[in-house]
Amino acid sequence: GMSEVMSRHTARFGGQQHGRSRLGHREAEEEEEEEQEQGKEEEETRSQEDEGLHGYSVLRILGRGNYGEICLATSPAPVRELCVLKAVASTKSSPSSHIEPLQEVSVLKRLHHPFIVKYIDSFIDDGILRIVMEYCDSGTLADRINEAIRKQQWLPERRILRWFVQLCMALSYLHRNHVLHRDIKPENVFMVENGSAGQSIKLGDFGFTRVLDHTQA
Repeated sequence: GMSEVMSRHTARFGGQQHGRSRLGHREAEEEEEEEQEQGKEEEETRSQEDEGLHGYSVLRILGRGNYGEICLATSPAPVRELCVLKAVASTKSSPSSHIEPLQEVSVLKRLHHPFIVKYIDSFIDDGILRIVMEYCDSGTLADRINEAIRKQQWLPERRILRWFVQLCMALSYLHRNHVLHRDIKPENVFMVENGSAGQSIKLGDFGFTRVLDHTQA
């Protein structure tokens, strides 16, 4: 009777639902497998890139210098600290093209000062000389100036004087070591957070630096 018809209808409907459920489960499994494969491929790609860059992993491009890209990166495992990778002239091009980049490396290696960007490492990858430097997390002096202009606000005099003194100390150190920077501008004065003392400056970008045999500076 009626109960038998309802029973058959319920069984058929339940079977259809079960079939759709199995189909949905199979699709979900296939999607999960595809995601896992994609994840493996991305991991292998990153691993190959890291191997090519001596273990450094590029996170994003910060800008472009005179000789190539400047990238935010992490140092090799297990440390994984933020740093800056600067690509400079190709060693495959004309013999004189990498003289200034090598000059920058030789200068940075021997500079140790709290208000100068710290040199970490350098290496050649596929004919490209790369310099690794500390990451200055608060932009540049040019950013601070442009920000003040945009907000139509004066920079506090005490802050300006503090940055000026820090820059003078960095230059004094350079001159004592017979080094001329030759490209001092707001874009090459980097900013770092310094706890309760606020932001401090670090002089960087030594691409146009000149080393003197002797100096009266």
